This record gives sequence, structure tokens and C-alpha cells, in this order.
Amino acid sequence: MKKTDELKTSEGLSKEELSREREKQYQSGIYALSKEYASVYYVKLDTGEVYPYNLSARIEGMFGDQFYKLDYEKAIVVYVEKAVIESEKKKMLHILSPEYIIRKLKTSDSFTKVYLNNNNEYCEMKCVKIEQEDGSNVAVMGFAVKDKEIRQEQQLKEEFTMQYALLEGLSHEYNSVWLAKPNRQLELFRAYKPETRDMLRSIRRDGRNIEPVIKHYIHDYIVPDDREDLLELFDYDALMQRIPEQGVVKHTYRRIVKGDEYRYMQVIIAKARDPHGWANLIIAFRDVDDIVRYRMQQEAALNKAIRARDHDTLTKLKNRYYYERQLEVYADMDYESITCIYIDVNGLHEVNNEKGHEAGDDMLRRVALYISKIWGDENSYRIGGDEFVVFVFDKEKEDITGDVEGFGKALSTYGYSASVGYARGTGKVDDIQDLIRDAETEMYKAKKDHYKGARDRRRRQ
Repeated sequence: MKKTDELKTSEGLSKEELSREREKQYQSGIYALSKEYASVYYVKLDTGEVYPYNLSARIEGMFGDQFYKLDYEKAIVVYVEKAVIESEKKKMLHILSPEYIIRKLKTSDSFTKVYLNNNNEYCEMKCVKIEQEDGSNVAVMGFAVKDKEIRQEQQLKEEFTMQYALLEGLSHEYNSVWLAKPNRQLELFRAYKPETRDMLRSIRRDGRNIEPVIKHYIHDYIVPDDREDLLELFDYDALMQRIPEQGVVKHTYRRIVKGDEYRYMQVIIAKARDPHGWANLIIAFRDVDDIVRYRMQQEAALNKAIRARDHDTLTKLKNRYYYERQLEVYADMDYESITCIYIDVNGLHEVNNEKGHEAGDDMLRRVALYISKIWGDENSYRIGGDEFVVFVFDKEKEDITGDVEGFGKALSTYGYSASVGYARGTGKVDDIQDLIRDAETEMYKAKKDHYKGARDRRRRQ
């Protein structure tokens, strides 16, 4: 009984059983390597003996049988010299040295190295430790060209690094960052602000599928006028097609705070691939209310300044400054016809003297009102104290005449009148100033007739 105990190892196996177990592990390991690697060698690192397990035609053609007839240290020199790219020869001689392999296999059962061959193709070497009863250092080494696989893996790692960097960057700028996986599952990457709880409520209610979560989030928390656009944006399949690799889309919307109060929010959506090649959506939300409202204030102030610059304060029509800039635009426009209507208000001086300037201002505002009603204010201008110019495009002469008559009748109901002249040109006018002068000439004829008529009326009285 005592002798039997002495034959047992610390693992509870006899030496014979342990030897069989090691042989089994060796055969299993070397078989697995031979399936993945084109050339496999059994190497006794202490003595330098090399035994081939299998050789690809590539290795045979390159070395014949010298690799495994030489001792290991000479064999690796031959291999590195003939097979490895110049820039990596020194590194590979170090990695393939017995000292390096023995040191690596003391802390790990195997290790893998990638290198470039002399055709600039990526190759992989794997070294697996084989336990020996006598404690000697034995390894099985596999070599294979894996250029396509390694390059794809590197690309995926690079893309994942970019994705992770994007996630990290967004998480510091945005309130919450989410990852939508290819199976449509929504995962929270990082959150800093309490707004995240709204999405988490939807997740607790609907599960993690992005579409119902987003749908309920939009329904519960988004201003009604913004819901349709946001629902359209979050069509998962459309997003996957719409966003280019490493591209982004941005959208600003209004999130309900309470009652009728809301804050402006921004969502940014990017697409990136994980190390397995699957495309993920990165979805980040942030509060941009202060930014948007500041921009709106700035835009309103700018528009106000532009309007003050371009519009007459009294009549709200465009002023002479705008009129003179716009003449160049009219000269370059294409149209079937253009009509210039020149208007001079009658009796403004007298009204100012007899009734005061406030009455004169009311008179001018009333004239401007009917100009806007009849011809619109897009091409209507106050160019002087009592002078107005209107441009009308692609309208028949009979219609222009009717509008002028209607304008006069409208003013007469308030006891006002204006002298109106117009000139019409067809096709592109060579000189817009000529057209204006012609209209002004007609206006002066009308004014002359007006005052002549006024004198005749006074004589009759």
C-alpha cells in the first residue's frame, strides 16, 4: 500500500497516468495548432532539436528540409533572414530565441506574435508550452500567413478605438450617451444629468428595444409640434442607411419641462463599428436651451437692425437705401414684363402746414397701407418725403391701369390723392433707370393735370 502511494503524484495520478495525460494534451494541442497554422514544429528548447509536425508547400518551397535538420538557433536565423521583412528581423530573432520563449512560457501556457514577412504580409506565430516530466522546456510552434484576417482585425480595432473615443468625447459634452446595438437594444453608456431618467422610465416600461423606448419618450416629453420630425429621425433602419461610416446627424427639438414650458435639446447620432464588425448607433442628448435662446436673441437683434436699416420707420415700406441696392437685382432678373409705378402724394406740404405734421404722417401711412394692399410690400419703396416707387412683374397693362384707378379711389375715401405714372417694359430691360425716368415723367404729367384741375375748380367756385 505504501509503494502504491509513492507512485502517485500530487494530482492523484500515477506517473504512467500522468505521462498518458501529457501525451494526450500534447496530441490535442498540436492537432489544434495544425488546423490553424500552415507549419507546426515540435521544439526542444534546451537542446535545440526541431521536429516538423506538418509543413505547408510554402514553407517546403522556401527552405526545403534544412529548417528542421538544423538545430533550432541556426534554423531561426535562416527563417528570419529569408522570410521576415528587413525592419522586423531584429525583433523576430529576439522573440524566437530560446531564452525569450522559455521566459514567456514560465508565466503563460502560450503566447502569440504578429509580424510582417518579406512580401509585406502579416504572419502569426503561436507558441504553446508542452509539460515534461523532467521539467525540460518543450514547445510546439505554429506559423501561418494571416494577412487578410489580421488587417481586418486591425481595421476593426481602429474603428472601435474611434468609436470609444467618440463615446468618451460625447459623454463629457452631452447629458447622456446611449449605444444602440445591432439587435436594437439600447444601453446607457454614461449619464451626467437628471434628464436621463425620462429615457430610463421608458426602458423600465418597454424593455430596451430602441423603437418603443424612443416612441414613448417622444410622446411623453416632447413638444407636440416636434414629435413627428423626431419620430421620423429615429427610424432605426433609415438611420443605418442614412448615416455614413464615422458620420453624424444632428437634430434640435423642444423638451417639455412642465406645463407650457420647454427647453431646447439636441440629439446627435453617429454610426461606428465594434471589434466584431457590427454597426452600432451612438446616440447622445444634451441641453442646448441657453445656446439656442442666445442665438435666437442675436438673430432677432440682427433682423431688427437689418429692418431698421432697410425699412422706412414711418410707413414700414422699404427705404431708398434698399431701393438703390435692389435696382441691380432687377437689372439681372428674367421676366416677361416689368412695370415701374411712380407715386407722388398730392398736398402733403399743405396738410403739414394747415393740420400739423402728425396729420401729414397719417396721410403717408394711409398711402403706404394701400400700396401694400394693392401691390404688396416686397417691391414697394418710399424713396423720398412724399414719393413712392413700386415694381410689378409679369402683369398685363390693363391690370396695371385697373390697380392704379383702384388705388386712387381708395385714397379719395379719406380725402387724399396722389399723382401716379407708370412705364412698362417687356423682356429684360436694358437700363432700369430709363424705365424709372419714364414712369416719373408720367407721374409729373398726372401731377400737372391734378393741379390744373384744382385751379379750374377754384375758378368755378
